[in-house]
Amino acid sequence: MVNIIIVEDHTLFREGLKSLLAANDQFNVIAEFANGKDFVDSLFDYDPDLVLIDINMPQMNGIEATTEAKIKKPDLKIIALSMYSDQKYYYEMIKAGASGFVLKEATTDELEKAIVDVMNNESFFSPKLLQQVILNIPNMEAKQKIIQQLDITEREMDVLKLICQGMTNNEISDKLFLSPKTVETHKSRLLKKTKTKNSTSLIIFALKNKIIDL
Repeated sequence: MVNIIIVEDHTLFREGLKSLLAANDQFNVIAEFANGKDFVDSLFDYDPDLVLIDINMPQMNGIEATTEAKIKKPDLKIIALSMYSDQKYYYEMIKAGASGFVLKEATTDELEKAIVDVMNNESFFSPKLLQQVILNIPNMEAKQKIIQQLDITEREMDVLKLICQGMTNNEISDKLFLSPKTVETHKSRLLKKTKTKNSTSLIIFALKNKIIDL
């Protein structure tokens, strides 16, 4: 019996996933959460073997939650529930400790295989995702090279992504749980590192150099 926790912010998808897993007597869903923070905060209240976790979530995303969960329970198996648009986060999820990636549109058989493989200490990648990742490796390597050359930190990347989405400093502050002053500091550092003069030129720089994908 595999004890499973589901972490997914879309209620309908979470309920559907729970129903699919309930049809297999080898799987037992012991808890479900709508965001990464609640999951991490409650992790020691349960004894999961495996976690199915969304990447994009409010309060704490899948990358951060996976990192925290693996610190608390190093042997915990984690599978990311992915959309095609999440490709830019795959490397970060792997570094955080995910052992598998399953497309949200995957079949029941594929999901079950992913769980079995990961529980057997193997990794699993949906075939369609693997193909896309291989095709995008050159772009990812170029992106990482620019980020390293400019010495852009992870938190600065978080701020840059939201700037490129058109968010104001106050909106970024609320989203990342930072003070507006801290957001402005990160923004100033980004402008200096990229040698740009304002938010507009910063966005153009980020998109032109494919640092950010919208």
